[in-house]
Amino acid sequence: LGHCAGCDDGPCPTAVVDLETTAECESAVYNYLGFVNRKKAAPDYDHARTYYDKALELWPGNCGAMSYMTELHLTLNNATAASTTHAR
Repeated sequence: LGHCAGCDDGPCPTAVVDLETTAECESAVYNYLGFVNRKKAAPDYDHARTYYDKALELWPGNCGAMSYMTELHLTLNNATAASTTHAR
């Protein structure tokens, strides 16, 4: 997360991919950590959810995190939670 530090005070290294604030940058990192935990050979769905929750706490508009959280719910056969997350 060190590369996200200071994004609110000056040029952000992730601005080239439209992540221009510290919260957006950190949210993207947590989103990717969730993805990795969900997709690894022995998935860790609990950690994936924790990372997605943190990503959405930091940046509620993180479309990628909402999408991946929806996929997680579907993987766990929780269509109700998937529908609720998707509707956000």
